[in-house]
Amino acid sequence: PPNKILQSTFNALKYEHEKKPSLFGAGVLGMTEVFPSFCSFVEALKVKWSDFGSRTAAAARSDIGSGRHLYFASADIKHCYDTINQKRLYKLIRSVIKEDVYLTKSNFILHSKDDDNDSMRYRWRKHTFPPDQYSKFLATSALAE
Repeated sequence: PPNKILQSTFNALKYEHEKKPSLFGAGVLGMTEVFPSFCSFVEALKVKWSDFGSRTAAAARSDIGSGRHLYFASADIKHCYDTINQKRLYKLIRSVIKEDVYLTKSNFILHSKDDDNDSMRYRWRKHTFPPDQYSKFLATSALAE
């Protein structure tokens, strides 16, 4: 399946995104990042338009010629990747990926629940990093245990 094949690339991109989110513009890595991004957008509008969000609907409608409008679009993106120019995508990915090699380490964490010592809880955690940071990762994960 494509998701399994692209998992390594996704991990490398996620690492680069954590280092420098501005490389990715308005892109988000999952649904949990959509709302915080939207809140930042609204806060920026409040700074730019000091009366944003505090006006009545009638006052907002009277602004029709002012150019201060928000437009939102929703689109179904089914099959959107079918027409991507593969050479251009590869060039773009190479400009974002800074390392030649990335390591992804998977950890299985097992511990008791906070409120009940009789039941156990587990989770998988993945960390991706360049090889030169492997010793730093080992030291950090040893401290966490």
